[in-house]
Amino acid sequence: MNENFKHHLSSSGMTMYELAAKAGIPYTTVNKLLHDKQDINRISAEALFRISVVLETTVTELMNHVEILDNATGHCGKIKYKWQCNEGQNAYIIFDHKGNQVLLDMEDRFNNVSERKYYDLFARMAIERYMKRSRFEESVEEKINAKILSQT
Repeated sequence: MNENFKHHLSSSGMTMYELAAKAGIPYTTVNKLLHDKQDINRISAEALFRISVVLETTVTELMNHVEILDNATGHCGKIKYKWQCNEGQNAYIIFDHKGNQVLLDMEDRFNNVSERKYYDLFARMAIERYMKRSRFEESVEEKINAKILSQT
């Protein structure tokens, strides 16, 4: 789980005791991190910062990967949607339409923090495109059914 932390600690040549002493954090915290008993993303910001200074790296390089959109929600008109993202896979938007759950593959990884402000726009565009296509398909189906009924 804490592979980045383990890599940096190993590269430093320090023991757990040395890291704890130099960072001024409890040995038990370092031990839990090293043995995956605690997620490094969930320790205090101060402890994480202290570790990064001692290991001569950045906080970001120590942390585990985080999908910034996973489970994020938004609205497109009356439709409430949720993002579903897994590391290394395309992002999906999930919403209900006429009692059915719809999963739209966004065909991208969507985990760039600098582009986060555009993600809601991308979601709304995808949902609106889906809704237009759905209305078109319903219209075609109605016309076909009407034509079949008129021929009988």
